[in-house]
Amino acid sequence: MNWTRAPLYAWAVVAMLFPVALLNYLDRMMVATMRTSIRADIPTIANDADFGFLMALFMWIYALLSPVGGYLADRFNRRWMVILSLFIWSLMTWLTGQAHTFTQIAWTRALMGLSEAFYIPAALALIADFHPGSTRSRAIGIHMCGIYAGQALGGLGGYIADTSSWRNAFYWFGAAGLVYAMFLVFALRDTKVQISPDRAPKETLSIGNSARALLGTSAFLILVIYFTLPGIPGWAIKNWLPTFLAMEFNLKQGPAGL
Repeated sequence: MNWTRAPLYAWAVVAMLFPVALLNYLDRMMVATMRTSIRADIPTIANDADFGFLMALFMWIYALLSPVGGYLADRFNRRWMVILSLFIWSLMTWLTGQAHTFTQIAWTRALMGLSEAFYIPAALALIADFHPGSTRSRAIGIHMCGIYAGQALGGLGGYIADTSSWRNAFYWFGAAGLVYAMFLVFALRDTKVQISPDRAPKETLSIGNSARALLGTSAFLILVIYFTLPGIPGWAIKNWLPTFLAMEFNLKQGPAGL
């Protein structure tokens, strides 16, 4: 592999965003891996339907606000969007450990979905800014590894719940995200994409014009369908598979989560 086609700092950006992507998915998946402990500790989560609502609430808000995150990432400083998103969702993760009622944990899940929705659009755009040439797909692919590593490591929450307390999992990983956000304030830089005069945009598209342009592009619609169809069963399985494995095979939360 030729890693020298992009400056060293461009790869440093990928390395710094890898843990952020990992925390993004780890923090959201931990709830699914410690259902038994959370329900035992918060009686106002009366049944599995209530617990499922907590999982769905996060996903609906995340889905609805992701286009807003992309819109803002195109118009504001992407570095600060990454840092603020990490800081706020890590704070919500920490506050989840403080929740004692169904309503309180629902609010933290909703606000976590709101803040996490702003990360991926800004992060991928920032990586693309630093990797405008032949290293772009490779850089984004490495960053995506962090996403799936975070999903897998979400099972650690189940181990912590079994051996200590489910609240500690949210305290520890929330605090880790807050500290890492402070590190990024000093280490992560933004870049200004240089556009040659002959390629400079002639006009700024409105939201409506942008939407019509995208919806009129067949390749875009195919990609939307491609990501939507596996997402429908995929997230249902991810959110409930730890519970199914624990009940079907009499597993503790840690092994079932992993």
